[in-house]
This record gives sequence, structure tokens and C-alpha cells, in this order.
Amino acid sequence: MKPYVFDLERSARGLRLNRFLRGLTAPEKRRLFLQDPEIAMQAR
Repeated sequence: MKPYVFDLERSARGLRLNRFLRGLTAPEKRRLFLQDPEIAMQAR
């Protein structure tokens, strides 16, 4: 059993998700997400 519940791997995944969701505050990113979610999730 790992001693930490929130390890580096989970932290990295969470950071990517948080950055993506924060990006949706921009109107152009929301439009892209509504048009094609797959492309929006892969765009940087």
C-alpha cells in the first residue's frame, strides 16, 4: 500500500484537468469544446 493517497501521478493528472477546465473560461475555448470536444481536450 502506498503511504500517500495523493501521489505525484495523481497530482499530474489533476493539474492537466484543472488547466483544461480553467481554459474553458475563455469564450474561444468553450466554442472549440462545443464544436469538437476531442480536439479541444488535446489542444494546448
